[in-house]
Amino acid sequence: MKIRKILASLAAAAVAATTVISASADVDFPTDQIGTDSNFTCVIWAADEEGNATGLLQDKAQLTDITAIKWTFTATGAGSDPSVWAGGAYGTNSDSTGWSTTQWCYNEETDAKTIATLVDGDTFEVVLSKDDGSAIFTADDTFAQAVFQNYGGELTLDKVTLVGIDEIVTPDEPTDEPTDEPTDEPTDEPTDEPTDEPTDEPTDEPSDDNVQTGATAGLALAAIALAGAAVVATKKNK
Repeated sequence: MKIRKILASLAAAAVAATTVISASADVDFPTDQIGTDSNFTCVIWAADEEGNATGLLQDKAQLTDITAIKWTFTATGAGSDPSVWAGGAYGTNSDSTGWSTTQWCYNEETDAKTIATLVDGDTFEVVLSKDDGSAIFTADDTFAQAVFQNYGGELTLDKVTLVGIDEIVTPDEPTDEPTDEPTDEPTDEPTDEPTDEPTDEPTDEPSDDNVQTGATAGLALAAIALAGAAVVATKKNK
């Protein structure tokens, strides 16, 4: 029984953690980018001629992370008095969606309009999303806007939320700095250089062969000399 309780507690904790993570995956527009007139156009993505981002997102790749847009607004008196009418439109404007809006209202039920959800007091919200939960915009969009309109009544747009993005990221800009690539530098490795070792060079000392050769030559010369002397002596005796 205790094991079942422990497993149940762990499962509940896991579900709670998942819910927190899912709920935190959104980004609100700064209040100074919402506007205060009857047509609240929030620039999600746009770029100038030099390619610099001019909307809320700094990295165009995040466009395809947006799965829903939520508008939270205050319609004074509409939450407590059914006779107070509040209405307008919400939607998007981009290359892929075109100008696409849906009418909303409160305290008036009609098939042509979305009934805004009462959150608390006079605070309402409307949410735009696709039935399959896919991204609202595409990677090919050159601009993207969240549009909200007030058709009448005392209304304040409090918050515009992009669902699916947990933070605004800044793309990494390429740098022209050289990289530390290895170079073919010479190494201090030993080479096969000649050494000053003695070689087998001839010496001036006579060898045994030279001595024998010299003696033989000397005897031959002596024999020749004696023969010559004998010849001379023979001639004289005659």
